This record gives sequence, C-alpha cells and structure tokens, in this order.
Amino acid sequence: MNTSIIPRWFMLAVALLIAGAAEGASPTPISRLPYTISKPGRYLVTKNLVGPLQLNGIIISANDVVLDLGGWTLTSNGDIPTALNACIYGADCRNVTIRNGTIRGYLSGITLNGAGGRSNLVEDVNVDGCTRYGIQVIGIGSSVRHNRVSQIGGSTVFPFDRAGIDVAGDGVQVTDNEVSDVAVDSSNTANRAYGIRLGSSRSGTISGNRILNSNLLFPFAASTIGISVGSSAFCIIAGNQISGYITGIDFVAGGGSDAHVFRDNTVQRAFTPYRGVNETLSTKGPNNYP
Repeated sequence: MNTSIIPRWFMLAVALLIAGAAEGASPTPISRLPYTISKPGRYLVTKNLVGPLQLNGIIISANDVVLDLGGWTLTSNGDIPTALNACIYGADCRNVTIRNGTIRGYLSGITLNGAGGRSNLVEDVNVDGCTRYGIQVIGIGSSVRHNRVSQIGGSTVFPFDRAGIDVAGDGVQVTDNEVSDVAVDSSNTANRAYGIRLGSSRSGTISGNRILNSNLLFPFAASTIGISVGSSAFCIIAGNQISGYITGIDFVAGGGSDAHVFRDNTVQRAFTPYRGVNETLSTKGPNNYP
C-alpha cells in the first residue's frame, strides 16, 4: 500500500481530533501552596488550601493559563495585618484567566502586573480580608468582572494606599463587581482608600459596579474615593452605584484625565459626589446625587 499519498481531508480530520483531545484534557490539579505555574494550560484547585507565612500562594510565570479555583478557599497562614504576600501573583502575563473561588487574608488577593501584561481576565472570585489590594490587574485589554471584594485594608503597619480593585492599561474593563468596606489607614491621613482605582488608560471602561463603605470617615477629608480615574482619556465611567465614600468619583487633577463619557452614576452618602471632571472635553450625561 502506498502511504505517501494521504487524502488531505483525512489529515485535517486527524488534526482536528488531536486538537479536540488536547482541549478536553484534564486540568492539572493544584493541591498545595505554594505552587508555581510555569507552563501554559488549564489548572484546577482541588481543595481548600492554606499558604505558608509571607509567601505568594500561586505564582504564574507562563502565558495562556486558565486557573480555576474550583469554588475552594485559599487562605494565608500569616499575620494578616503584616502579610507581604499575594495569593495569586503573575508578572508580565498574557492571556491568563483566574476564576471561581475565594481568597482571604493576604496583602493582595490577586496581582497581575508588569508592563508586558495584556488580555488577562479575573471573574467570579470572592476576595476578603486582604490588607492592600483585593484584585490588581495591570495590562492592556484586561478585564475584571463579576467579582465580590470586601474588607480591604485594616493594617496600620505599612504606609500604603488601599484599593478594592486596582487596574491600568489601555482598553481595560471593570464591570459588574461588588466592592465593600475598603478601609483607610486611620493613623496616616496621607494614604487613601479606593473602591476602584483606574490608573493610566485610554478607552477603559468602569461600568455597572456597586461600591459601598459601611463607615464613612469624615475626619479624613480626602481619604476615601469610590472611583478614581487617573491619567486617562476616552474612558467610559457609567452606571456605577457608590455609597459611603468621602469623594464619589474623582478625576485626578493634573493627571491628563479628560475626554471621558461620564453618565448614569448614582452617588449617596458622599461629601463630594463628583470631582475634577473636564466639563469641556468630556461627555457628561445625567448623574444622580440624592
């Protein structure tokens, strides 16, 4: 039999079968912390895990990773107010997805940062009891959606700003998240607490988020901000609900923050509902402050 001549359709069928088998392969299980992901692929947490003192829980050093927390809880074994670790950490990652679980008691719940990061996604994660960031994602075209972040801050040991969700990068999207109780360092009024902080970005979107602080601390007059828009342009800030922050939405003065679409936001229990929006360059629709 001459095997040198194989129909092209047959070769394509075999290739499709191989690709399908690869996609359907079982994810790599994660049953201990710390753990390093060094290869692309799918990974699945298989039980509740406790991370060692002062170490990152899961380090992602590869691109094209899907990390499913499996509905389990990842907790730091450190002294929570002084923990210097992130539960999930990656630098300069691309096409990383993290989803479906709970993170508790780290300095940062999730941190994906670095100038080379892009197209990362964090969704359906609960983060609580972290001391600096709930979720931090720095990267072009990244997305943070459908998460619940609560009880961020509380430490007076380190002089850091705090943020429930901290993002930057062109085209970044922060949508349909719940952020509650991000606490300022009451011993240092120079530090601030942000529900959502958008750093440098062009064409970013912050929409449909619910941001609440139970305790409104008026003695610290500029210290809590529901949404902060930094050195950004052409962003959409729309349909957010904010309650219990000194400033509801702050467009940082002098930071090049202009030419935004800014509408349909509701702010209550705020000393200053909206601050710094460029009235000339931005498209300002109806916003509500009871």
